Amino acid sequence: MISRTDSRRFVLFFLLMFALVVALWIRLFSVQIIDKRNLRERAHRQQSQIRIIPARRGRILDANGEVLAEDKLTESFYLSAMEIEDADAFDSVACGLAKILSVPSDTMTRLMKRYGGYYTLVEDASLETSRAIQELKERIEKRYLYSGIHKQISYKRYYPHGALLSQVIGYTDEKRHGKDGVERQYEDFLAGTDGKVEIFVDALRRPHTVFRRKLSWPISGADVKLTVDIQLQRIVEEELESAYKKWHPEDVRAVVLDPRTGKVLAMATYPTFDPNRIMRKDSTSLRNRVIMDRFEPGSVFKLVCASSVIQYSTFDLTDTVDCGDGVMQIYDCKITDHHKYHRETGYDCFVKSINVGTVNISSSVPKDKFYDMARAYGFGAKTGIDSPGEVSGWLEMPKNWTGVSMSYISIGYEVDVTALQVACAYCAIANGGILWRP
Repeated sequence: MISRTDSRRFVLFFLLMFALVVALWIRLFSVQIIDKRNLRERAHRQQSQIRIIPARRGRILDANGEVLAEDKLTESFYLSAMEIEDADAFDSVACGLAKILSVPSDTMTRLMKRYGGYYTLVEDASLETSRAIQELKERIEKRYLYSGIHKQISYKRYYPHGALLSQVIGYTDEKRHGKDGVERQYEDFLAGTDGKVEIFVDALRRPHTVFRRKLSWPISGADVKLTVDIQLQRIVEEELESAYKKWHPEDVRAVVLDPRTGKVLAMATYPTFDPNRIMRKDSTSLRNRVIMDRFEPGSVFKLVCASSVIQYSTFDLTDTVDCGDGVMQIYDCKITDHHKYHRETGYDCFVKSINVGTVNISSSVPKDKFYDMARAYGFGAKTGIDSPGEVSGWLEMPKNWTGVSMSYISIGYEVDVTALQVACAYCAIANGGILWRP
C-alpha cells in the first residue's frame, strides 16, 4: 500500500518531469520556429566567408588615346600555417617556400610556427615567382590535400609615363582611391564597383575550392580622356627641367592652351614626382602649382591697364607721356625702371614695359573701370578648370584700395594671380575676346 508521503513524492516527481518536458518543448519550439532564421544565419556565417572581387579602375587617356594611367593585374600569395595538419606537409611547404623566396629553411619554419594565421609571402609577385609558388601549392595539395598557400589576384595602379604629367594626373593610395589631380576629381567615374563572392569553409576556416557562390559581378570604372597631348607635354617638361637646372629657382611652371577652344594642351610644374613610387621627399612636388600657387604677376598684368585705357580712357596711345627718367615717387613709395626714359608714346610704354609711363597712363582710368576690366579677364576668380585645389588669386575691391594701390596694380603688384589665369587672359586677346573655361 502506497503511503501518503510516497504519493506526494510521486506527484512531485511527475510534476517535475512534466515541467522539464514542457521546458524542452518550449526550447525546441523556440529553436525550430522563433529563432530559426537567426540560427540559420549564424551557422551560415560560420560556414562561409564573403570576399571582395576588386573592380578594374578606369583608364586615363590623353587626347590621342595614349594610356596615362591604368590598372595592372597582380598576384599576391599568403600562407595560413594553421591549415596544415600533416607534419610532413608542413616541412615540405617550409622547404619549398624557402627555396622560392631565397630565405633559410629554419627561418621559414620559424615564421610559419610564429604566425599561425594569415602571413603575407609576397605581394605583386613576378611571373617566375608566381609560377613556382603555384606549382608548389598544387604539388602539396595533390599529396596532402591542404597546403595553406592562398593566391589573391588584385589590381595595382600603373602610370606608363612615370613622372610625365604627374601633377595633373595625380595618384592613388594603397586602396586605389584617387588622392589628387584627375584621379581624385573623377573618382566616382574611375572607381567602378567591387563584386562579392561567398566562399564556404570548414571548421578550421579553410576555404573549399569547389563550393562558392558569386553574389555580384565587379563593374569596371569608366575611362577618362583628357585634352592634353602627351608628346607636347614631354617637350614642355624637358624645357622646364632645362630651365630649372640652369637658373635654380624654387620651381618652374608652364601651361599651353588652345585659344580657339580653351583646351589645355600641356600643363607642368618642375620639380615633379613619379606616381608609381611616391617618396617622402616628393611632398613638395605633388602640388599642381599652375593652379594652386598664386604670385604677383608684374608686367604681364599691364595687359589689363592697356585694355582699360583703350576701353575707358580719353588718353590716345599715340600721345606721349612723362616717364620720369626711370624714377617716380608716390607718397613714400618709389617706382623705378631699369632704363631712363624721358617721354614715350603710350604704345611704347607698353611695348617697352615702362613702369613709370604705365602708372601715369593708368591715372586716366577710373578705379572701378580698371577693376571691372581685371575681373573681365578672369582675375580674382577661379577659372573653373575641373581639377581639385584651384585657387582664385587675390584682387582687392576698389573701395579697399590705398592711395598707391592703383599705381601698383597697374604694373602687376598688390594683386595675386595663377599661371592658368594669365594664360586664359592672353588667350582672350588671341581669340578676339572670349574668356574660355579651360
